Amino acid sequence: MLSTAIVFPCYNETERFDIRAFEVFLAGNKDIDLIFVEDGSTDNTLERINFLMLCHQRVGCVRLETNKGKAEAVRQGVLKAVEQGYDIIG
Repeated sequence: MLSTAIVFPCYNETERFDIRAFEVFLAGNKDIDLIFVEDGSTDNTLERINFLMLCHQRVGCVRLETNKGKAEAVRQGVLKAVEQGYDIIG
């Protein structure tokens, strides 16, 4: 079976980070994992990602110490997904 991961770049997303929406997605898509890239946020984005990771084994995170921009965040997430052996990365 092919393994699939979706990469989400995140920068200062506390107000938009809908934990419940991600939980509903995970419940309905048991064959898809999520990789969040925390791109040096200055708000509580990392705490929200960490909470989701504690509750769901299919959630991972790459943390960038300083903001590198969306393109670099996506690149880092894709590199992590490749490293972990995913067949399909979005």
